[in-house]
Amino acid sequence: MQMSKYFFFSSLLVCLSLFSCKENSAQQNTILTDQDGFTYETAFDGIEAFLDYQKKVDQRSDLQNLRSLLYTHKNGMNLQSTAKIDNTGELAKAELNKVLENGQQLNYTFYFLKGVLSTAKIENVNQEKSQTHVVFFNAEQSPIASYICHSTASESEPNKNLKLNKNTPSFYKDIESTLQQLSNLQNQEGDFTLHFLGFNEAYNKRFIEFGNDTYTTNLAFIPQEPLVQKIQSNPEPYRNKTFNIQFQEITEASGFGYQLLTEIIEKQ
Repeated sequence: MQMSKYFFFSSLLVCLSLFSCKENSAQQNTILTDQDGFTYETAFDGIEAFLDYQKKVDQRSDLQNLRSLLYTHKNGMNLQSTAKIDNTGELAKAELNKVLENGQQLNYTFYFLKGVLSTAKIENVNQEKSQTHVVFFNAEQSPIASYICHSTASESEPNKNLKLNKNTPSFYKDIESTLQQLSNLQNQEGDFTLHFLGFNEAYNKRFIEFGNDTYTTNLAFIPQEPLVQKIQSNPEPYRNKTFNIQFQEITEASGFGYQLLTEIIEKQ
């Protein structure tokens, strides 16, 4: 999927209120299940509306799927984000997936209602155990309720029983910083600003590498790309310049996948 020209995600970022969850009247004797099979034994008043909205978002076929470039951190971590927007450019859902060098996975899923964060789900998965957090937010971006569950690899079925969790400000700061990271990934800004780094070869393909001292990304290219030809003929002047990259994700019949550069624009 080719990335959009520019995604104004950052305008949707709202500083989260990092205070204790507000008291809510629990729904007695009610166990609710979301579209991923997680249950909420202690449901707060109005949780059905949140879960119904998530289900509707996941069933929508009109949302544009915007993938960021796949970046590799200097320590070996890989990360990539996805944003789902409607035909007016309004954000409905966003995801950020990280795979650490040791194989541990961090998966963040965010749902937005009219540009405001409504739900955050964070999954931390490794070979031995997994941990899932779900947090619901009101229109003022204060947390309504926070849930958690733990699973181990030895369980025949993963635990999906979410229990109310004590509010931890550091956890909400992680959500806020992740939203900013997701915005930067989508817009190729901040830590994900793209400088020309060099060329390399792998799997009988030529790749051009972009990134910075912390994050890098590689893209295959067609030899006829004019700006790439200029960089190849005289690379040094381009090392201090920044670029915006359009691309497509390609998967060959063999299963080998890569990013194909479709457009490169030098930023002014």
